[in-house]
Amino acid sequence: MLLEPMSLLYLTIGMAIGLVFGFLPGLAGLATLALLMPVIIGMEPVQGLAFILGAYGAQSFGGSITSILFNVPGSGEQVVTTFDGYPMARKGQAGRALGVSAASSAFGGLFGVVILLLAIPIALQLITYLRPPEIFALGIVGILVMGVSSARTKIKGVISGALGLMLSFIGLDPITGISRMTFGQLELNSGLGITAMTMGLFAITEMLVLYTRGRAIAAQAPAQTSGAKGSRVIDGVWDTVKNWKMVIQGGIIGSICGLVPGMGGTVAMFGAYGYAKARSKDPDSFGKGNPLGVLAPESANNAKEGGSFVPTLAFGIPGSSGMALVIVILLILGYVPGPQMIDNHMDIVFLIAWICALSNVLASLLGLAMAPLFAKLAFLRPQLLAPPLVALSLIGSFVDTRFMLSVLIAVVAGFVGYVLRALGYSLAGVILGFVLGPIVDQNLGLALQLYGSGFVLRPITAAILGLTLVAVLWGSVRKALKDRRDTPGGPPADAVAAGEAGGRNR
Repeated sequence: MLLEPMSLLYLTIGMAIGLVFGFLPGLAGLATLALLMPVIIGMEPVQGLAFILGAYGAQSFGGSITSILFNVPGSGEQVVTTFDGYPMARKGQAGRALGVSAASSAFGGLFGVVILLLAIPIALQLITYLRPPEIFALGIVGILVMGVSSARTKIKGVISGALGLMLSFIGLDPITGISRMTFGQLELNSGLGITAMTMGLFAITEMLVLYTRGRAIAAQAPAQTSGAKGSRVIDGVWDTVKNWKMVIQGGIIGSICGLVPGMGGTVAMFGAYGYAKARSKDPDSFGKGNPLGVLAPESANNAKEGGSFVPTLAFGIPGSSGMALVIVILLILGYVPGPQMIDNHMDIVFLIAWICALSNVLASLLGLAMAPLFAKLAFLRPQLLAPPLVALSLIGSFVDTRFMLSVLIAVVAGFVGYVLRALGYSLAGVILGFVLGPIVDQNLGLALQLYGSGFVLRPITAAILGLTLVAVLWGSVRKALKDRRDTPGGPPADAVAAGEAGGRNR
């Protein structure tokens, strides 16, 4: 069905549109599905799925392009790609970073498809172990670990995560429906908006930094560096091949996060990034242009889509925010996600798997072909880049909610982010706290209703929270142990040696 000429044509058109949408800040992810949804009405199911899922699969790499070149994430979760992708672009290695992103995205997407096909039969047993207490604990893990690892000090990391968590509480309480901190503004009932916050904290903040610096993104590297050995697209592909184990490990993290409803790409990318940093022999190089800082989260981000399809198709429970719209798309095309779909329309499940596989590979190949051209954008003057990118960011903020208030939120978040960044706070911790806030809030309420305050003593919950404390405190404990080994009781060895030498001389 998918190999028919018309289906392949719709898939190709969808991928091209997805790359463009992903390249435009604020139009990736949910916006891509939402804007293209009316187009598939009346289409044949195969062609409709090929078109819209092709676009959805390709938009991820389109967002990686802006994340790497301009520090402007195409969607909220692609904030992680900016951590090392943008520093690589500033060093003149934009082509290499784009090569890493394209190759790892393709391999991660294929890994996710394999997980989709293998996990459907055992999905029910896997998912039922995670109840609200466990999901609440996983949310706290992500916020604390990311905030602490990316801020200048640990206390600033905790404050960053707490600030994001607090901002996420603006709007309607997910349990009681009571309005919180909206000050009578109906537009705030649905919250500040993830697109507006992301565009403000990262896109506008970075454009302010870039504009005030007055130099191109890759100004510190000569323009010919983009084609020099070690900075080319093919070098990025080779990085991915050499680190194939990390690609698989990132894919595993992404697939697991996709399997758990509500976790989504943000947790997958942050988790894979933290894992790669923890396993690295040179963790200090992360955030300064380490290719593994692009490879691991990009692999996880694409692999999580395959995992997210498992609860979506098997139970009708969206594995991520994007999957919520996928359910609507399937309903438009005449299919009801859930156990009946697995029983009666297994051919559509395999079709979706094939579309995901093809769109990931073909979009990455198309992106690789265009990457050298995109890489040259990193050498443009900020006076040419900043104004249109800020305008696109504000447009993306408006498109998400159709409220002018979202534009104001993005502008305010941009200036606040500029100040927080200068003071050494973690913008990644803020945005992760904001994204995971609703998950933490809702599952905390459900856990208290179902299990009372003793829910933290449930075995899995206690284990997760315990590991969180270890992860947060381990750096300080290790440093204290090292200092204790370096300063044992008694006089230092140098002093003893000097005393012995003096005695011999006498």
